[in-house]
Amino acid sequence: MVSDVFISYAAGDEPRAAELAAALETKGWTVWWDRHIPPGRTFDEVIEQALTQARCVVVLWSAESVKSRWVRTEASVAAERGTLVPALIEPVAIPLEFRRLQAADLTSWHGDSADPELQHLIETLGHLIKAGARPHAPPTLKHRSASALIEGRLRLLTALVAAFIAGAGLMYVIVGGDAERARISSEPAAEAMPAGRDAGSASQPAATAGSSERRSAAPTRGRMNLLSSANGGHLMAAPDKSWQHAIDDDGENWQYIQARNGDGVYAFRNEQAATFDTFRMLIADTSDLNVKEFELLAGNESPTGAFESIGTFQTQNIRLYPSPWQEFTFSAVRARYLKVHVISAWGAGWNGSPKVVEWQLLGTL
Repeated sequence: MVSDVFISYAAGDEPRAAELAAALETKGWTVWWDRHIPPGRTFDEVIEQALTQARCVVVLWSAESVKSRWVRTEASVAAERGTLVPALIEPVAIPLEFRRLQAADLTSWHGDSADPELQHLIETLGHLIKAGARPHAPPTLKHRSASALIEGRLRLLTALVAAFIAGAGLMYVIVGGDAERARISSEPAAEAMPAGRDAGSASQPAATAGSSERRSAAPTRGRMNLLSSANGGHLMAAPDKSWQHAIDDDGENWQYIQARNGDGVYAFRNEQAATFDTFRMLIADTSDLNVKEFELLAGNESPTGAFESIGTFQTQNIRLYPSPWQEFTFSAVRARYLKVHVISAWGAGWNGSPKVVEWQLLGTL
């Protein structure tokens, strides 16, 4: 039988696993955690079948489980299938290979159904279960025949040729873009305003789709997404590295960011000053954990120096079509740094950790 949730845990953590299983079963989900082996079947066989068929796998990390070969193996299989959901039940360092995923912090949870961290975990599991992750066999190593090796080398050669052509095209774009920026810099920038202007001049957010999607599909006259790593955008200061996820050019996956203890500060290519007038936020669905209100600020001194407010904006808690991007425009600003201050999420239980898919800032260098 396919389970909605498989709980991976060390033997000494069985009471915590049982507690979590009970909480998840109240959501109507099937949970595999009681490792009772039916007569006539082996332990490995039962575990492997349950693990590879589960729609999502919660791994409970503790001082004991980080040392467990079984738990690490189960986590690896789940990571390969894209079903891994880590959760801390003790304040330990998660094994390095699994740290790229944000873990739910259940270290202080002991059965409270309203606990914010438990609710974060439940929402994450809900997305995976709703997506209907389909089981597949774990990868196996096979002997490669000579013909397979030749095919692989031909594919590699094709990829290298394609990369060379793409690189030549990129150089053409870069050279053309530099010439265009040189032309723009020689013209008077009448619309640009210093970061220290009156914050009240920021316009109300215009959450629109369609035209905004076409606008950012390709840089026009030097206009680009300044936050994209492909364009040199990067994180300069934040409470933790979860803020990098907002600008990683991944419009498919979301992550909680830690906004409770501070803001995120971003810089542009080589920390150059840029002129910008549009901020975009991808809202993939309706959720209590979506960002509701946020403030944008601009600065020129340093990532930890003085900033001036551009304005405060509010999202719509709904996915827009045909484009999920919500757009917020304001009078043009020229600055070296952008600070994002998350004020609230749509639900009262967000606890300073909203979910974020992707952000963009449109402008020119």
